[in-house]
Amino acid sequence: MSYDLSAQMLANVLKVLASAGLVSSKRGMAGGYSLGRAAEEIFLGEVIELIDGNPGLSDCVNLEKTCTAENRCPAQGSMMMIHKKIKDFMGNLSLADIAEKQSIPEIQV
Repeated sequence: MSYDLSAQMLANVLKVLASAGLVSSKRGMAGGYSLGRAAEEIFLGEVIELIDGNPGLSDCVNLEKTCTAENRCPAQGSMMMIHKKIKDFMGNLSLADIAEKQSIPEIQV
C-alpha cells in the first residue's frame, strides 16, 4: 500500500508524534521509529488532533470559527451531536483496535 507522502512530510509528522511521546526515535544503523506507548494507549483522536489540530465537521462545531448563520440554523444542534459522537468514537478507538479490525465497535446512534 502506498500513500505517496513526501519524505519531508513524513519526517514532519513523525517529529510531531515523537514530541508528544506517541512514537520514539532511535538514531544510527539500527535506528528507526517505534511506538512510544502501548498501542492500546494511543487513540486515533489524539493522533488526528496532533497532526490536524482540532478539526470540526463544519464551522458551527469549530470553536475557532464563527458561523454566520449560527443564531438561526436549524442544523446546528444535530451537527454538534454528530461531531461529538465522532470525536468520542475516535477518542476511544486505539491503534490496537485499528490493527485488529474486527474489534472496532459500532457507533450507536
